[in-house]
Amino acid sequence: VAELDGELQGAAIGFELRPPNQLVVHGLPALVAELSATLVSVAARLEDPVTSSLLAAHRSLPNVRSQLCEVPRCSPEFELILERGRWMQTMAPFPVVSIHRVCNSHLAEMYERTKASVAGQMGRPPDERWAWHGTRRTPPEHIFDEGFDFRMSKAGLWGFGSYFAVKASYSHDYAFQPPPVQGVQHFQIILALVCVGTSHETRPTSETCSWRRPPQGSHSVTGVTNGSQVLVVYDRHQSVPAFVITYARPRPLLPPIAGGAPYYGVVPQF
Repeated sequence: VAELDGELQGAAIGFELRPPNQLVVHGLPALVAELSATLVSVAARLEDPVTSSLLAAHRSLPNVRSQLCEVPRCSPEFELILERGRWMQTMAPFPVVSIHRVCNSHLAEMYERTKASVAGQMGRPPDERWAWHGTRRTPPEHIFDEGFDFRMSKAGLWGFGSYFAVKASYSHDYAFQPPPVQGVQHFQIILALVCVGTSHETRPTSETCSWRRPPQGSHSVTGVTNGSQVLVVYDRHQSVPAFVITYARPRPLLPPIAGGAPYYGVVPQF
């Protein structure tokens, strides 16, 4: 009930719990679809501790524009975040230095509103994906205040939108590089929560590079490039920066041979 109070604050709708497991809702019929999406969203967050802790952190800092909160390395959440982003599948040799949660109540609220709108259009809860984003020469903290603003970017393979990769190794090619620490080069990429809704799958063409919105009936576009599935959304509030991962270049496992470069891969076991 407390969770719903927070979600429906200010809405012209009421509810009450009746034993054993009945929820009675009172209000305007037009709000029923939004309430349904909210209930499913709450249930999903209760099942996913990463999403639940992320939104709880947003609510704990309601008057703060944006703030970074470090996730303790010894906490179960640390490994869960890497698991959600499938880090070990493509980035196992790169040691993770730190994970910081992005706390921005405004961005979280706008994301939830947009997700509820997509749910109303679909008639069911929209699909959400954890995906990666690299900022290249832009420090990630510039994203934390205003979110992913593709209006400041050039068009990509699928036009003017916010691009996210399922594989972290793809975003590594676009990673921000802060100054080295004790001679060790570090990298930073963002793990975002993306509301994909109904996604239109297509290959990049000369036509798609000028798109400013997904095809009719879709809420996002997806395709494959450089070995990774890419998600593209054309609404600024259809994605939210969730975590920034700082990681280091792998330590060489084998010394250079005859003046060659050191080997950074995985040493085969025999």
